[in-house]
Amino acid sequence: MFALPRPRSPIRTPTLHKTIAPPLLEVACLRGGGGGVSAVEIIDALKSAAAAWFAASVVYLTTLQWSDTRQSASQRPLPDLGFQFVPAVAGAGAAADVLGSAMALYLVGTGIFGGAAGLECFRRSLVYCAGGMLFSASLHTATTLPDSDPAPPAPDALERAHRRFGGSRVGRLAAGLGRFAKFVQRFMGGATDKLMSNHVYNTGLAAHFMAVRGVIPRFCVPLWVAGYSVLILASRCHYTADVVLSWWALAAVCAYDAGCPGA
Repeated sequence: MFALPRPRSPIRTPTLHKTIAPPLLEVACLRGGGGGVSAVEIIDALKSAAAAWFAASVVYLTTLQWSDTRQSASQRPLPDLGFQFVPAVAGAGAAADVLGSAMALYLVGTGIFGGAAGLECFRRSLVYCAGGMLFSASLHTATTLPDSDPAPPAPDALERAHRRFGGSRVGRLAAGLGRFAKFVQRFMGGATDKLMSNHVYNTGLAAHFMAVRGVIPRFCVPLWVAGYSVLILASRCHYTADVVLSWWALAAVCAYDAGCPGA
């Protein structure tokens, strides 16, 4: 008679990194003193965080679309003290989007290549980002502010290319990309994304986790947030009150996260 093979026990550190190469599945004792954490447990926690982020994204985008239907084009912008000190800069919004995307890619890369500690940082960032979107959705649903930049936008590079090349292949490509860009802007709520700057909040979260990971000193986090806030004000995408709200939300989340393992 052949003996049945014995079932294998769950893979735990330090043997996991020798068995499964990708650091996404590496598991470590984040508290530094207890037993190991199984790969299944940490992946299940990440799935829950991703589900919370997706649900919050649906709520956030849906409420933005609803708020956009309530905004009146005849409303004048509100008086803003920050706009008196920070001049409007063409292209500041695009620069803010590029920097924000780069910070988001850093968090994703941390989850993929940062081992167990990096995966835990990525999981927490998803949870905090979901909370920020729900907070923002509750604000712009309750009150719809007028556009902070009512002046018609200057022709961007795609529009200028379309005008220059007309019906040529380059001109048609520029026109198509321009329509897609306007669709994305409309999909994201147009000018109704107010009462908390998610750009400042989310990039501040990324900077916080960069400090947690030792990539930057901790004193660089408020410097980054301050500099990025000026960029957002220069873009006229948000009022100063939106930026200040994101500061308070970010400060609360960072204070809470300081008590988490590995922070």
